[in-house]
Amino acid sequence: MFAIVLCMSASAFAPVAGDDGVSLEPQRIEWTHPGEQARLSRTSRAWAAFTAAEGAGWVVRWDEVTRTPRELYGTGIPVRTDSESLVVRDVRDRLVARSQLLGFDPAQLRLKSVSHHEPSDTWYVDFTVERDPGVPTYRGGLSVRVKHGNLILIRNASAPDSPVTGAFSIDAAKAQALAISAGPAPDAVHTDTSATPMLLERYARDEGLVLRRTWQTRSRTAEPPGIWVSFVDAETGELLNVHNEVQFVTGNVTARHHESSPLGPFVSGPMPLVRVSGSAETYTDDAGEFTLNGGPYESRLNGDYLTVSNQSGEDGVLRSSSANMEWDSGAATQAEIDTYVFTHQAREWALAVDPSSQMANQNLAAYVNINDVCNAYFDGNINFFRSGYGCTNTGENRDVVHHEWGHGFHYYQIRAGYFDGSLSEGAADTVAFFQSGSNLIGPGFFNNGNAIRDVGPNQVYPDDYVNDDRYVHSNGLIFGGSIWDMWDLLVDTDGIGQGTDIAESIFAGLLRGGPGVATSFGEALVADDDDGNLGNGTPHACQIISGFAQHGLAGGATASGSLSLVATHEPVAFTLPAIETQVRFDLPSGNDCFSGLADDAVVRFRVNEGDWDRVNGRTTDGVIRADLPPFEDGDFVEYWMEGTDTDGNTFRSPGSGRIAPFTMYVGETVEVNCERFATSADFHGKILTGDDGNPWQYGPPQGQGGDAPTAQSGKNVWGTALDGNGLYQPNSTVRLRSPEFETRHYTDVFLQYQRWLGVEDKAYDRATIELNGEQVWGNGGDPEFTGTTRDDQWVSHVVDLDGGADRGVARVDFLLDSDEGVEFGGWNIDDLCLLAPATPDNRLGISDLAIEEGDGEATLTWTQPQHAPVETVVLVKRTDRFPENWLDGTVVASFGEVELGAPIEVRDDQLAAENYYAVYASDGTDWLSFTIEGFNAVDLVPADENVTVASSGTGGSTGGCGCDSAAGSGGLAALGAVVMVLRRRRC
Repeated sequence: MFAIVLCMSASAFAPVAGDDGVSLEPQRIEWTHPGEQARLSRTSRAWAAFTAAEGAGWVVRWDEVTRTPRELYGTGIPVRTDSESLVVRDVRDRLVARSQLLGFDPAQLRLKSVSHHEPSDTWYVDFTVERDPGVPTYRGGLSVRVKHGNLILIRNASAPDSPVTGAFSIDAAKAQALAISAGPAPDAVHTDTSATPMLLERYARDEGLVLRRTWQTRSRTAEPPGIWVSFVDAETGELLNVHNEVQFVTGNVTARHHESSPLGPFVSGPMPLVRVSGSAETYTDDAGEFTLNGGPYESRLNGDYLTVSNQSGEDGVLRSSSANMEWDSGAATQAEIDTYVFTHQAREWALAVDPSSQMANQNLAAYVNINDVCNAYFDGNINFFRSGYGCTNTGENRDVVHHEWGHGFHYYQIRAGYFDGSLSEGAADTVAFFQSGSNLIGPGFFNNGNAIRDVGPNQVYPDDYVNDDRYVHSNGLIFGGSIWDMWDLLVDTDGIGQGTDIAESIFAGLLRGGPGVATSFGEALVADDDDGNLGNGTPHACQIISGFAQHGLAGGATASGSLSLVATHEPVAFTLPAIETQVRFDLPSGNDCFSGLADDAVVRFRVNEGDWDRVNGRTTDGVIRADLPPFEDGDFVEYWMEGTDTDGNTFRSPGSGRIAPFTMYVGETVEVNCERFATSADFHGKILTGDDGNPWQYGPPQGQGGDAPTAQSGKNVWGTALDGNGLYQPNSTVRLRSPEFETRHYTDVFLQYQRWLGVEDKAYDRATIELNGEQVWGNGGDPEFTGTTRDDQWVSHVVDLDGGADRGVARVDFLLDSDEGVEFGGWNIDDLCLLAPATPDNRLGISDLAIEEGDGEATLTWTQPQHAPVETVVLVKRTDRFPENWLDGTVVASFGEVELGAPIEVRDDQLAAENYYAVYASDGTDWLSFTIEGFNAVDLVPADENVTVASSGTGGSTGGCGCDSAAGSGGLAALGAVVMVLRRRRC
């Protein structure tokens, strides 16, 4: 059991407790990004095998952190339903056959529960996946829906690659004691205690998502009201999370009761199922009528369904000599009367929606006038507070009573899955607005007449979902708003009567699956299905999709709650000059609600930050192709696409469009320096202004706040605020500074890295990149164009450094400057590279030629070129000036079969009064063209000015290579008198 708060409530993962020390149930907020979803579908061989074999027409939503399907639904796969055992056997076989796709070890699969709802012919089958023998994962495993003999939906939470960490070093009794002493009610009397071993999803800074060994403990307290569920680290004893399953909200017998709130008018109505005694004892019927032989008569509010108890005095009693009696404030407090009436209204609603509802068919108690204010809660019974501190008596407010009763309706509907506090708040609001017909929840809750909440404005998942108990009701608005909007659409298409019946049926049905807010959409489809096949849609799929999508629960929602289509695209990072570059974009698969067919599309592009140009796209079904014109070597190109489908819906890619276009570089490149972040690589994050903390962090990303769910490559990234909710700090300026990279001989150096960025309009928050203290990039595109940047996949970002990094030192800074409001995921950075065009000089350059004199000879060292092909390297010498090229001087040494990047050492004992050396390399076609002292050129004036000047025109090598040399004026054969001590002795 549990309870439900109207005004307050919880957190997760790295729990951020509310003021009362209580958090939400441990959970990950599930961010999905169209680009990343498409990439996972495109690259998964197991998904391809499934769709080819039996999953044609199936839809997948990936868990982007574990890279396994989070939810799959589609065309029905037959399952034998002759008996419960056959259902379980066939479902297990289906899951095991796809264990590679779903990511679990079949040997770890254990049946958790199975239930059949006969009116809808729906089977609910849940399995745990025991990563640790005998220890389940909290909210883990697989949950399956079988309808009309077909498997149509799988929910998966197996976390296959997450390591199991910790140890059961403390026992159950100690864990329970620690949970109480460190919890929010340490001095209360705790009863009904228990402790169960449980794996809990957690983020570890160095390991990413792990399954931590914990004890899940439970206890109950009367004051404060609580059914406490805690998670204690089984190794350290740390209290990781605690949440409260008591969630707070915040003749004829009639009654004179408030119509809806204590500030509204009074009306008279029947008192159903109320106890009446006279010559005998009976209960009124649903119309408030009863039959007894004679009086006088007495009635009490302990009816056949509900007993109301007054916590501030004697329970109400109505006495009359007449058989026509009316409850009023003379017989009981108004809270007693109103609560009795409003509770029976909720019961009658439920019996019409789902006659099997357990909440409507079991005895219930209501406690009113509790000596507290501004709240109410459900803990198996319903409880209401007195008036005070600006709040009216909660037992006198119709919506509050319906809301608290609605928590019980949700709790008892569940046949699989789990009870989720945030969804329950939305479900309880839904029970209230289905009966009131108003989007305002609890008008008159406050003395000024204001309501508690409004389900009308669009709260969007995951943007508006907060892992904090103080936001549990706000989180619930995401689900409640989805049902409200779906109901509105159904009324538009089917009329008020039938549309309402359909909406209520879908709502009651989806609760049976025990979803959370993020998984409620799939359960709505299951509830609406009429043929055991989600692949062909459901009778009201369009209204479900449209209603839920406005809140981010069916894909395609923006932060404002408006629908949009985001075409997916695999970005082109590099292209070649003088050829057309084809780009491809894919629309989401169509269904009966939208076509998924492109009508027209335009790809917009610009070169080197010039004017924007456009090419028309070619549309074939849901695919858009366009040919970008030939570009020149060294161009920097930005591009994005926008268009309209055949239903008139607009789409674009990337989602931020012109504000954050895709970027690519034209031409072949060579690597100057790259950091793949296998280590932190001497990068340093610093707060320049703002609060203390660690806004820049190195490690596995967590996928929160719009951050990347995983690294682009490897395991680690650098990012702003990877921990917690993933959002960067307000009112701060933070910087990530790279080490100083030597760019050696390279020219036209540019930056290329993998980016996943979320940042508000540049008028408010600025994301910038600096090179050696000078800005080279900022968010927002054109100076006159503004908007939010929100990457939904890893994108390659190339940045022109305009020569600022050439032949010197490059220090790259990533900065984020934020104002006081609206934060996003900020920077996520991976695979950072400084690149240069693959020109002969960049490919063949040598930048570390050095010389030392000793014992009448010179020792020259350098590193061979690092980029293939290299056919020849020569050391050339002059005695009057530096050589200008490889033909300008005497060849001191030459090398074929060059080992890339190898260290070389050459000794020259034929020193002159002045000696000028240069090293040149060739790829067989081109030669290194520059001679730069300190790079590939060096000089030496010997300390002994009486050195013998050796002839260099004839003679063979003295290095023992046995090479012949011919007379000449500086060719490869003109070796002169040298001693070569090489890594490999060669000529």
